Amino acid sequence: MSHPEAEQTQAGIIVDAPAEITYAMLVDVANWPLLYPWIAHTEFVERAPAEDLVQFWAVNPLGRIRIWTSRRYLDASALRMDIEQQGSVGPITGLTGSWTFKPLPGDRCLVESRHAFHAATPEDRAAGVTELNRHGKLQMETLKSRVENRARLAEVTWSFEDSLVVESELGQVYRALRDVGSWPAHLPYLTALEVTEDENDVQFYDVRTQDADESSRYVRICLPDKGIAYKQLTVTAPVDLHLGRWTLTETPAGVAVTSTHTVLVNPSAAEQLPELRGRLHKTLSADSLAELQLVKRLTETH
Repeated sequence: MSHPEAEQTQAGIIVDAPAEITYAMLVDVANWPLLYPWIAHTEFVERAPAEDLVQFWAVNPLGRIRIWTSRRYLDASALRMDIEQQGSVGPITGLTGSWTFKPLPGDRCLVESRHAFHAATPEDRAAGVTELNRHGKLQMETLKSRVENRARLAEVTWSFEDSLVVESELGQVYRALRDVGSWPAHLPYLTALEVTEDENDVQFYDVRTQDADESSRYVRICLPDKGIAYKQLTVTAPVDLHLGRWTLTETPAGVAVTSTHTVLVNPSAAEQLPELRGRLHKTLSADSLAELQLVKRLTETH
């Protein structure tokens, strides 16, 4: 029985930034939720200087979660990254690829990606080519924009955290954080919250607060007994992006629970940045502290 040859796709773009900087931004996979709007979270499964295994959670154009794991081979001296996707995603199997970064005069570079994959039917192969071409173009355009505007974006991006120690078992604390659907009964500023969950420990929820005219949609990646990462999918100007994470760490005094927020506001609002930072920090931190205190009350009394 003959096997069809692998389908091939490629994409490329010229970036007005040095190849080394562009390569470094792409391979910094921990920051992909900041780099790519559709990436909800990334998690290292294995990690070494020149090779790693990374799990990805992404929200597709239909608003559904897509999860996959890829092994990456990193060669900083050659400015090259090779990938091997583990298993299959939908009809696509055996996906492999490479990214190269060619220096050009004037501190520019040519970024190229090539992918190959298999699929069982002609329809699946055609659909795979169409999707990879669409996604490859979007990846390139987004990378170009982020790299070329990196200094300006860095000025309007910041992170902060709040934490406390809960005298309880880690599993109980994790379950209290995960049970976001029960929070409106305890937190008056949450006026409505609807949550759905799939079998992959992924939650989507829509929440309305007292000071908001419309509800906001979030995706949460639940990492049992480790924490919860989340991304706000609908944001209100001037915020362009909002990420968060609940991290759990066992200590002699109990479970240290840390709430981290990362916020990116539109560069057009840079002149109002001091006021925006103060206001957003105050609001988000107040919410986090209320939620931390709720988790403490719920778990220390059981």
